[in-house]
Amino acid sequence: MNTALRYTLFALCFVLSWVLPGCSSTKTVPEGDALFAGFAVKVNDEKDSSNRGTELETELSNTVRPKPNASILGMRPKLWIYNAFYTEKEKGLKNWIKNKLGEPPVLLSEVDTTSINEVMEARLHNRGYFINSVQSDTTIKKKKATINWTATVQEPYRIRHINYTASDSLPIHAEIRQMQASSLLKKGEPYDLDKMILERTRIDQALKNKGYFFFAPNMLIFSADTAVGSRNVDVLLRLKNDMPAHSLRPYKIDDIFINANFVLNDSLSVSDTLRFDAYNYIPNENYVRAKHIVPGLFVAKDSVYSRRNHLLTVSRLSG
Repeated sequence: MNTALRYTLFALCFVLSWVLPGCSSTKTVPEGDALFAGFAVKVNDEKDSSNRGTELETELSNTVRPKPNASILGMRPKLWIYNAFYTEKEKGLKNWIKNKLGEPPVLLSEVDTTSINEVMEARLHNRGYFINSVQSDTTIKKKKATINWTATVQEPYRIRHINYTASDSLPIHAEIRQMQASSLLKKGEPYDLDKMILERTRIDQALKNKGYFFFAPNMLIFSADTAVGSRNVDVLLRLKNDMPAHSLRPYKIDDIFINANFVLNDSLSVSDTLRFDAYNYIPNENYVRAKHIVPGLFVAKDSVYSRRNHLLTVSRLSG
């Protein structure tokens, strides 16, 4: 079916959904169930000085699954189309319209409020609200259900001290300690797991540019000590125990080979290379000359591996 016909049918169905009798939004809702018509999330933050109530409400709202049927100006056209053209037949125009242009009702029975409450509590915990509670209240009228969530938070735990790889003496520990000055974590700010994950990524990227080719963000662990009192937390960043030795040392670039028309199934053969400056060129002079490639290289023999220079080289050569 072409696009023009599809949109014509959609427009027709939209109009019909407003005028056809029997197209109630609850027409296909089973007995004993209800249409999940909407929800609201309210954060009770009277005892919280961080002024993040609106931000938290948005974050917690995103955890609600499934979402109610899509609505426009308070109406649910896709649901109305589904109800107006509902058929138990598995073929035919009505079945096609129902499934392609319509949307089945989202039922209250599909909403697991207990699990959602737990997810919300976990999200609040990750934002420093180690003491929190989430409750939900469901109202049903005329087979339509709305759910109101209320999250109550206290003052969040705040970072008192930050320590990176306390007493370890490997060179990589010194590298990480030097990065603490630019840390995304700040003393006095609320504990925030998402920000810690971003900090691990930042350190990993910096280490990649210092030659630590085999390092990965999950090799860094944040430990939080909440026993210091007064809703404070001390944060320690350390490396995982028993890390492989090759991930703890930087690498330098050895030989560099340029293959002018390499494909993924090729094996790297060095039998037909030419030396051009400090590079080994596997030539295809009919395709591109080495002198045109070398200015786009940001890697050099005996230099410390850098992910930034690696990606810059790939980008330049692709251009």
